[in-house]
Amino acid sequence: MNHHTHSACLVLAALAAACGTAHAQNVVINGDFEAGNTGFTTAYSFAPGGNSTEGQYTIRSNPAGWNGSFRSTGDHTSGNGLMMVVNGQDLATPILMWGQSVNVVPGKRYTFSMWVRTVVDGPSAILLATINGTDLTPGYVAPQQFSAGWTSFSRDWVADAATATIAIKNLNIATFPNDFVIDDIALIGASCPADLNADQQVDDADFQIFVVAYDILDCADASMPVGCPSDLTGDDLVDDSDFQLFVLAYNELLCP
Repeated sequence: MNHHTHSACLVLAALAAACGTAHAQNVVINGDFEAGNTGFTTAYSFAPGGNSTEGQYTIRSNPAGWNGSFRSTGDHTSGNGLMMVVNGQDLATPILMWGQSVNVVPGKRYTFSMWVRTVVDGPSAILLATINGTDLTPGYVAPQQFSAGWTSFSRDWVADAATATIAIKNLNIATFPNDFVIDDIALIGASCPADLNADQQVDDADFQIFVVAYDILDCADASMPVGCPSDLTGDDLVDDSDFQLFVLAYNELLCP
């Protein structure tokens, strides 16, 4: 065992008792809009009584009653709940449609996702999400047909700070149709990325796999296991930042 591996073993033993619990949960507040028009920021105008122009939105259970041209649909969460109904803005520079800041764990991998449905056939939403100023590319182009139903948009992101400032903009600046609904916005941390042998627990067997990659270090090295699964932070290295995440999962043992 070389010094690099020996250090990892010593730190694992020392930290195991001090590490907290990590569960997969959505850190976005009111991402399903069931609490109504709260928990997020926007540069769009809130128009609960009805839609009269572009750049307006509301929170309701059916878009059809807000604008006579909008098709009738239930929300994505349950079919009977609330959603964000949007008439896309037509300004030259896209404005903030939805934004929120949430607490995250630095170095942890998260998946950002949301659900979208076009409510007037034709060119619809072109959504770009950013977190802490980083674009989650590629952007999402919503289907042009209402009949496509609810479709999902998801992108991975590795936390670069303890706070994630999420911003969603619609890059489609056309006046018509550009009409859609969104629901179930989520930012969820990887539930059990350190389960390297896929047996639903993180134990000594996973540690042995991790140590092999930790000693190699660089994911580009030809001797690294295919896919570099021990790179828990997604930075193409298996180093101390990955080890810290591994220890959290090792202390928890059973995958959530």
